[in-house]
Amino acid sequence: MKFNKIHIMGCPGTGKSTLANKLASKINSQFYDLDDIIWLRKYDKKRNVKEKKKLLEKIINNKRWVIEGVSRSWIKKSLDKADLIIFLDLPIRIITYRLVKRYLHRKFIKKSNNNESFKDNLELARLSHKLMKESEYEKHSFNWILKNYRKKVLHFKNQRQIDKFIDHFIKTYYLLILIRIKCCL
Repeated sequence: MKFNKIHIMGCPGTGKSTLANKLASKINSQFYDLDDIIWLRKYDKKRNVKEKKKLLEKIINNKRWVIEGVSRSWIKKSLDKADLIIFLDLPIRIITYRLVKRYLHRKFIKKSNNNESFKDNLELARLSHKLMKESEYEKHSFNWILKNYRKKVLHFKNQRQIDKFIDHFIKTYYLLILIRIKCCL
């Protein structure tokens, strides 16, 4: 099976953007961050649901895409059209560590103009923990998505599983290219 339409979900700090970048480069596609659809001005002014759905519709009508993000209520069409849904479900201690590390990197190394505070990042970790505990009966919770799209969901619970998938995905991709080249000769 060929995966040209991939949706990556998970809490902040699970590595969605990193994975999306790697997969998008392999399928010759752009990756789309749902934050760029949600925010009219990053972390300042949000778009309304109608605008978000319109922007998402434009993306999912492409032949190839990799979308990453944690928004849930208005992304159903993306999940329906995806060939593959990847759910990154890392332990809360790893998520908290990564969020703190990301904050420190942005604040002291990248010297970003982002107004996020250390407290904001701890709040993200708390919300991540809450999201992971939602029941499958709460519509559009991670567990609801896992249950309702189970035939096309890959559920990774640690970094080793993610790394193995990336390695396999890359090898499979190059194998398909070699097969196409041999068929054309």
